[in-house]
Amino acid sequence: MDPDKERDKSKYCRFHEGYGHDTDRCWDLKREIEQLIQSGVLRKFVHEKTGEKRKGDATEKEEQTKKAKEVAGVIHVIDGGDPYSNSQKKKRNRRGSATIFAIEREVTQEVSFGPEDGGHVRGPHNDALVIEAVIRNHQVKRILIDEGSSVNLLTLEAFKEMKGSITDLRKASVPLIGLGGKPIRPEGTVNLYVELGEKTEGPLKKLHAQFNMVDLPLAYNGILGRPLLYQSSAVTSIRLLTLKIPTP
Repeated sequence: MDPDKERDKSKYCRFHEGYGHDTDRCWDLKREIEQLIQSGVLRKFVHEKTGEKRKGDATEKEEQTKKAKEVAGVIHVIDGGDPYSNSQKKKRNRRGSATIFAIEREVTQEVSFGPEDGGHVRGPHNDALVIEAVIRNHQVKRILIDEGSSVNLLTLEAFKEMKGSITDLRKASVPLIGLGGKPIRPEGTVNLYVELGEKTEGPLKKLHAQFNMVDLPLAYNGILGRPLLYQSSAVTSIRLLTLKIPTP
C-alpha cells in the first residue's frame, strides 16, 4: 500500500517530496539547515536577532539586489560537493531543482543546572525522568520524558479519560518501533494543547503538539519525545531528574 495515499494531501513537503506535513514545519529540514549553519555552509545567509545592522550589511544587500537584476540565465543543477548524507543526496537527485530558504537564526538562551536542582533526588539512581503536564485541559500524571523517542505518545485509555474519541484521530501510516515486540501501528495521530510547568506558578510553556495514540498497557500515560522537547526548547538533566524550559 502506498503510504502517501493515507497522508494529508493538503500538506506537501518539498524536502521529503511527499505529503503529510508542510515544508516550513519539517523537522528534518530544520535540523539539516542548522547543521549547515554550524558547518559554515549557510553562514552568509544568517543574521542574528540583534536589532542592529552590522557594518557592511546594507552595502552587501545593495550589491545582491544589483546582481539579481543582472541575471542572464538559470542554473538548475551544480555537480560537486556533498554536505549531505547519502540518503538525502538520493532525494535531491530525483529532481533537477532545489528550494532555497531564507532563515533567521534563533538566539538560544542559556540554561544551567546546579546542586540546588537536585534537592529532591537521592543518588546514586537509575530513575527515569517523569513529569506531570496539562494535556487537553486535563492534568496528566506519569509522563515519561524520553529523548530517544522520535514521537510523542499517548495511550488510548488516557486519551479517552480526556473525553477524547477514536473519531478525533487521523490515520497514521508509519508503524512505531521500539515499544517491545513487533512494530505497532498507532490507532492514529492528533494535535493536542499542552501546558508545561508548575500549576501554582503558571504554565512555563503553552503549545500544541502531535501525539501518536496507541492501544497498549504502558507503565506511563504518555511519552514526550524529541519533537515536543525541541518545540518547547526543553533541556533535561537525568542525574538531577529535572527538566528546564527557558522563558523570557
